[in-house]
Amino acid sequence: MIVELFLLLAEGWHSGIKEDLERTSQNVYKQIAALKKEYLARMFRLNQILGGHPPNRPKAKYAALNTRLKNIALRYAETDRLTYLRSIAHAT
Repeated sequence: MIVELFLLLAEGWHSGIKEDLERTSQNVYKQIAALKKEYLARMFRLNQILGGHPPNRPKAKYAALNTRLKNIALRYAETDRLTYLRSIAHAT
């Protein structure tokens, strides 16, 4: 459950925050405001999930990627670290 919740919250976060920060100019205050906005949106969504509301269904390509990453994570104990990291890097 924890791994699934983490994957759900982490999905798309990097690209979303990257777009927000690229949209703002190099002004530090605008970037801080964008980070605060992203944080509040994530906390709101987390509270909804913890409150019992079902998470939004991811797009098919992200669901497939989540499945691949979850399978790799489940095999962590069976593989050496380098193989594990390589498989994570090539999962996308």
